Amino acid sequence: HHPLDAHYALGKTVMEIIMGSAKRFGIIASAELTHDKEDKAFDDRIIAVLQSDEKAKDLLTISDGDQKKSNACGLRPLAILMGVLNDLPWQYNQLSYEYAYNRGLLVAEFVLKN
Repeated sequence: HHPLDAHYALGKTVMEIIMGSAKRFGIIASAELTHDKEDKAFDDRIIAVLQSDEKAKDLLTISDGDQKKSNACGLRPLAILMGVLNDLPWQYNQLSYEYAYNRGLLVAEFVLKN
């Protein structure tokens, strides 16, 4: 198993609970990307996965070694978010990205398609 599999499964469980409720929900995931200014390609890779509802599970293919190399601690909450969004079509809207404070900082919203 990949280290992120359990987090993805947790997201799927969260979504099952949400779908069983008549209430409306909003999900917020907070995640820092790379802590290595020289590894912006890692952030670009993560953003490319997040941009497509068909590629969400590609997040789970990122090796543990790549995670450690970039020191990106945010993949776990993103895996949970991808589990929540599992099999749902969404629109990705990137609001901002910057490398500041020794971290890749991404702000995006995922809007469910009708």
